Amino acid sequence: NLTHAVGLAVGAALGIERGRELTDDESYFLLDAVHEFLTTGSDVLRRAPEEQTALYDTCLLFTGLMVAFDADAKENGTPETRRAARELARATLAAFGFK
Repeated sequence: NLTHAVGLAVGAALGIERGRELTDDESYFLLDAVHEFLTTGSDVLRRAPEEQTALYDTCLLFTGLMVAFDADAKENGTPETRRAARELARATLAAFGFK
């Protein structure tokens, strides 16, 4: 669902920015916070279903790209893909209000 797609994108972005995966406790906290934000702190759920689907799809796409770039950077030591992963992570976090 949308909560998990947004949580996955934000969690992946935070992990890439921090240089480590989130712990289970951090992941559960993040999902709770995303759920709370989507249900009470934003108008996302009042938007048209097409817009919600677009957000869902974008979150999954960005997560896949971030993770693929980050994995390539770790495996091959490629600075360009590391930079791409971090730029996507920053853009994802900025889109959800993180600075």
